[in-house]
Amino acid sequence: MKYTIQFAPDHTTVAVKGHIDEKVGEALKEIRTQIKTHGLVLDLSGVDLINSIGISTWIAHLGAFDGLDVRYLRAPHNFICLCEMIPILARGRRLESFQIRYSCESCDNPMVHFGLVTRSETVEEGGFKTMPCPNCKKPMEHDPHDEDLKVFFGL
Repeated sequence: MKYTIQFAPDHTTVAVKGHIDEKVGEALKEIRTQIKTHGLVLDLSGVDLINSIGISTWIAHLGAFDGLDVRYLRAPHNFICLCEMIPILARGRRLESFQIRYSCESCDNPMVHFGLVTRSETVEEGGFKTMPCPNCKKPMEHDPHDEDLKVFFGL
């Protein structure tokens, strides 16, 4: 896992890129030593692979971030599903934006598309936003299974 850090007066943003695998522990230790603010934003948009060793290592290192205001930003769908199955991943952390699955019934495109939703717009709209199909441009619907995510994340 690689990462970049940006510092702001009230929070530190860490953009994560690559794999959450057996090497994630080293990176999390390095990250923790560099955080000088109370707020931590973990931008997970660059995560492309998560394996079981990586997620268990991630969980083992979460305690080092206790006491910080941790927010997940642009979390990939597979990470969100893991949060739902392993609640300690999300406990005490705020999910600001994440991917959900969309499909188009108008053009029968069998592909699943991922769309980014935010906590604020989901609360404001009372549900997940619709997105245009990349093929026919008609509105796609979110996967009904992702509806559980609203309840799980308190949306």
